[in-house]
Order: sequence, then C-alpha cells, then structure tokens
Amino acid sequence: MNVGHSIVDGCKLTVLRNQKLLTLQENNNTFTLEASLPLYTITSDIGYVNLELLKSSDIPDMMEKVKNCKALIFDLRNYPIQFDSWELISYISLTKNYQYAMKTLPDLSHLGVFHCYELHTNCPDELWLKNCKYQGKIVVLINASTMSWAETRAMSFRINGATLVGTPTAGANGIVVRFSLPGGVSVGYSGMGFYYPNGEQMQRNGIIPDIEVYPTMDDILAGRDEVLEAAIRYVNSN
Repeated sequence: MNVGHSIVDGCKLTVLRNQKLLTLQENNNTFTLEASLPLYTITSDIGYVNLELLKSSDIPDMMEKVKNCKALIFDLRNYPIQFDSWELISYISLTKNYQYAMKTLPDLSHLGVFHCYELHTNCPDELWLKNCKYQGKIVVLINASTMSWAETRAMSFRINGATLVGTPTAGANGIVVRFSLPGGVSVGYSGMGFYYPNGEQMQRNGIIPDIEVYPTMDDILAGRDEVLEAAIRYVNSN
C-alpha cells in the first residue's frame, strides 16, 4: 500500500484488493460514523450494552430489563462520555470502596521527584445503597480504540470480576498536558503515570485482555464482529 498525503489534498491511497490496484482519495472531510449497534439488545439470556451510546437516564431501566440475564456484555471499544461511572458501577460492584489503579505525579518544587498515589473508588451512598447488585457474569469488549478514561473504566470493570475480551487497549491513560511551540505547533503528552494497583505499568503496554481475539480481514469483509461472537461463546461455555 502506497500513501500520499498533503494538508490541502487529503490522503491518497493505492491498495491491492481482489488482485486489482485501486486508488482511493480522502478529501479531509469531517465525518462521524453512525453507531451500527443498538444501545442494548437482549438475545436469549445475554444482555449487550454499547457504552458509547449509554446515557445516565438509560441505566435504571436497562439494569431492570437485564437483571435476570446470565451475562452482560459491555462494549468498551469506544470512548463513553454520556454517563457517570458511579451510576453503572453501583449496580455491579460488591465493594463500595476499592483501589483500581495507581498514579504518579511530578513534584514541581523538586525536579525529578515523583509521588505515587493510590486511586480508590468511593461510590456515593445514595447510589450504593439503593441499587440492587447484578449477579451474572460480566464481559467487557476492548481494543485499541479503548483509551484514556475508557481504559480506567476497563480497569474498574476487571477489578469487579469482569472478563475482558478483544485486543490490547491503547495504553494512553493519564492527564494530557499541552503546550505550543514556535510556528503554531501544538504538543501534547501524558503528564501522569498510570499503573495497575500492583504497580505494573499500563501506559504504552495497554490493558491486555483475558481472552485475546483479533478480527481478520475476512471477518470485516463479511460484516462479522468476531470479538462479540467470541464473548458470546465464552459466556455460553461457562
């Protein structure tokens, strides 16, 4: 594959497809992919939740509908921003306060010194006490699109007994620090170290799933979601 790029003309790709060379032109148009999967569907006794589409107002009704399912599959191959973590975690966590990660921050008054902090959840009592706990299995789908705050949520799910299925996450968690260079160049980097509760590095490594599933080109061309299918097979075999 040959790639040509310019700011004005966009990106030109030459690809080999079905033994034929094709030239594709991308014109720097801004577009948004429409969500192809529903907010939540129930197939037999397995619930599916696309966390990118989930809103706070949806959670009580959703959890009521899936409370008797043997398993819930949360799709985290996205960046969910429309709900508060506590509102969902309060339904699945058996522990009100637990450590889910560690972080390091620089001491700006002592160059080269970093301080380590434990990160704990602290679910508000009004949520923790009123919400019934879901008793079934929890599976979370992840891939390289799972990054930053989504990775924090994946770690929290895993601490609560979820099985992660898919491919490693981006490994890009932490506060983004930005500054400008001459010439109008903007630079951003992660200004906080982020680790598992045991101190193991997460950044750059990503979160490694419990069950690794790599979609193939044949799967994509056939419109199959092999990661979701693998999660369903896992649920039905356990």
